[in-house]
Amino acid sequence: MCTRLKGNSGTTRTDTYTGDMSRNGIRGVHIRELGRLETMYHTYYQQGMDVCVQMARLQCTQCVTLTEVHRAIKILCCNHPVLRMFIQEEENNRFHFVEMNPLKTNCTVSYLSTEDLLQNEVCKEFPSDGPLWRITVQRTESDFHRKDSLCHTCQSPNNDNFSHTFSFAFSFHHSLVDGMYLSCVLSDFIKFLDMVQLKDTLLLKYTDKKQMLPAFEQCLVPLAVKDKQTLVPVRCETETSLDALTEYKRFFQNEIVPLRLKPTKTKAVRLSMDETKTSQFLSDCKKQHILVSGAITAAACIAFAKQVATHTPPKAKILLIPVDIMVDMRRYLTQTFRDLPGSAAIHIPFLVRIPLQENLHSGTLFWEIAKRCSKELSDAIHSTKPLNYLREEVENEIQSVKEEGLGKSPYVLCISNLNSVNSIVRPEQKPRFQLMGYPALSSVGIHNSPIFEIVLFSLMNQLHIHTAYCCQYTSDETASRFSWEMTRTFNRSSKL
Repeated sequence: MCTRLKGNSGTTRTDTYTGDMSRNGIRGVHIRELGRLETMYHTYYQQGMDVCVQMARLQCTQCVTLTEVHRAIKILCCNHPVLRMFIQEEENNRFHFVEMNPLKTNCTVSYLSTEDLLQNEVCKEFPSDGPLWRITVQRTESDFHRKDSLCHTCQSPNNDNFSHTFSFAFSFHHSLVDGMYLSCVLSDFIKFLDMVQLKDTLLLKYTDKKQMLPAFEQCLVPLAVKDKQTLVPVRCETETSLDALTEYKRFFQNEIVPLRLKPTKTKAVRLSMDETKTSQFLSDCKKQHILVSGAITAAACIAFAKQVATHTPPKAKILLIPVDIMVDMRRYLTQTFRDLPGSAAIHIPFLVRIPLQENLHSGTLFWEIAKRCSKELSDAIHSTKPLNYLREEVENEIQSVKEEGLGKSPYVLCISNLNSVNSIVRPEQKPRFQLMGYPALSSVGIHNSPIFEIVLFSLMNQLHIHTAYCCQYTSDETASRFSWEMTRTFNRSSKL
């Protein structure tokens, strides 16, 4: 995990709202206890994990100003109550959401490059009394040194704007927001920013504060019969079946030892497929009835196997690769809460078997593994396995993650499929805003973390594959080679 940096409190903006509690001088109002999933993510945060940073790069017809950003943030907080919360620890390892009073928002400006900004933000802690999120607007030196008083395109004053490219990073505590809900938050932010620029009088109806909903677990569909599941074994090495983490450590030992002396930092390799190759790949998945998540899992596991296969024992036949795949648990909620805000995503474990004595470059082998991964994922989603994992294993995770020195997670790959992010900009905003980039980063450390954390999404008809890794455990060269192998597997297996 990276060393946590103190946030710059001098850049935090305080906005006061009226109410009985503020008149009594109370700093916050207890809203409700955290659910167990929210508690798990907060436990991760306490151990230096699970700060997530999502950047969005927008092309705008009108220059965006800081004043407009602050106004949009205030309206955003009214509509998303989780953004008004901080977390307070109670007795017996219980935590409560407390509403900030007065409300505080955090919006700063940075002149760092995109990757430096992401790495910097993922290492910053949040104030203990909130907010547990922040927006950092990216500016360039050319923005700072512009001499013209007006933008020649839209006639906006240059002293407070960001030209027609508006880039910002949204950093958040995972107990408040997951990747699925994040798209809703960012979509609303762009909507309110647009309305502020247009001076839309309908903004007034969005200033009433929405109330916090119950914890995720309280909204689940009741189960009539509990389907007992055997969880995936994660360390099951035999003479013919090899454990992925053990083999990685053995093969890359000479690389890991000197890397451990370096400061911990999370970096990412960002690759994309062009529109033609993306269309072909998605078409192939659809024709063969394969989930895209299943295909990316197969490609990632084959790419991982190629990293270590050249030095495996001659008798080894199978490489066992434990994988975590992100599942949105909102699918199991009652209809009333199907769009529940907050954090409701969990990684479900799977065990992928890669045959080491077959041709790992074979397109036929890739599609066979993809079909197996897709079927297992589909079967799990349509069974009670995710619900059982939530109810039985989250509590164990809360306790185990507190232990120090556990080393890398046995689940060497962590995979999240965000699907298309094009809809973050609503149709009514598209004439004035276009999403051009969507890079993200979350902390990948030495302890309790995968070796590679993979995020997959499509934007502007292109498939983007971002692979994060810990620089204290994996070299840039190894991460790049792994990422390229994934994309090569896609390209080699398509009909192009």
